[in-house]
Amino acid sequence: SFDVSTSFSEGWFSASGAPLDLYFIKFPNKTLENNCSSLDDGVCNIVFNTYDYQYDGGDCCSGTCSHSNCGAEAITEAFGMVNTTGIGFPKCEDPSMVPITISLENFTSDHDPAYLTQTFTPEVIEEYESQKDRCNKGELPSEPCGILYGNPINPSLMLECDSKTVLRLVINPNMTNQTETIFVNDGARCTINIANRSKQDSGKYIYDPAIWYVNFAIFQGESLDNGKKILDMNSGEQGISSFFPITRCMFERLSPYYNGKTSIYKKKFQLRAVKWMMEDDSGNSDCRDKFFIDRFALSVMNFIDPIADDGETLWIQKTPQCTWPETECYNGNLTALILDNYGLNGTIPSEIRLLSSIKRLTLADNNLSGVIPSEIGLLS
Repeated sequence: SFDVSTSFSEGWFSASGAPLDLYFIKFPNKTLENNCSSLDDGVCNIVFNTYDYQYDGGDCCSGTCSHSNCGAEAITEAFGMVNTTGIGFPKCEDPSMVPITISLENFTSDHDPAYLTQTFTPEVIEEYESQKDRCNKGELPSEPCGILYGNPINPSLMLECDSKTVLRLVINPNMTNQTETIFVNDGARCTINIANRSKQDSGKYIYDPAIWYVNFAIFQGESLDNGKKILDMNSGEQGISSFFPITRCMFERLSPYYNGKTSIYKKKFQLRAVKWMMEDDSGNSDCRDKFFIDRFALSVMNFIDPIADDGETLWIQKTPQCTWPETECYNGNLTALILDNYGLNGTIPSEIRLLSSIKRLTLADNNLSGVIPSEIGLLS
């Protein structure tokens, strides 16, 4: 017999003293064997991009790659343009990742008259136009005129999720109306940054070189047709924006109630409720829970109808909802919600319909306003 543990000495045990697992891999062919040094080195090797090798030890997806060179120079085509270079993970095939799609729409120069009037005074614009006119007449040297009439700078786009770079490249007007799908961790926290100043270390100056602004949108899904819009903005108005794709499980549980024009991403308070539940580490907001929809509806009600007094605005808690002083339950089903004299300020949301087992609802002596939703008539 052969005692494997003696061959590994102290390295055979974990920090807690438990023995570690050891795997022996038989390579089916020489191609794999000859590429051993490429496994888990920060570069996605297509030979190892399978479940058996955990997608090259995680190298092929941003959420699992753990090296300093992750995704470096991996982009060769993006937004329909070949010969595009940048950081990315175009070969990510790990099914635990979720797709989000970036759609670049129209590009407009920041020196377009519409933008100039939003940023500068009429006097500054008049002087700027006068200088351009002098350039046309040959009254100014070529160097300043080159800045006035030069092509706008192509801005950089950077997407980070969970503090890791997912995509970084330079975009240009040839990418108008093109999309790029990337894959991130389920429930990732993301930030997109599109440069909107030609000189990042200074204030806005009319004689700075022009730069392209772009309207863009971000969808949860692999295409615009089957995706839900998460974000829609203009890089000139807001160069940096944070967002999060709802976890796959939550998205599937909530989709029957929010579709088309009622997309949950269009609803401010509902998104806040989802975010609160995603950040709840107690396990009581698990989307696989039988009573998940009850908890979601209560969370929405809290954010639409917060406690108006100074200080704590939440009446929801991380504990199981049936233990809250405001609720009564039977076999886990919410049967009563008692919120009278709570100092609530807001409206009664249509999500009240999701509390399908409720028999008693008390909202007296609060500061609620607005129309009583017809969905109350659907309650038992």
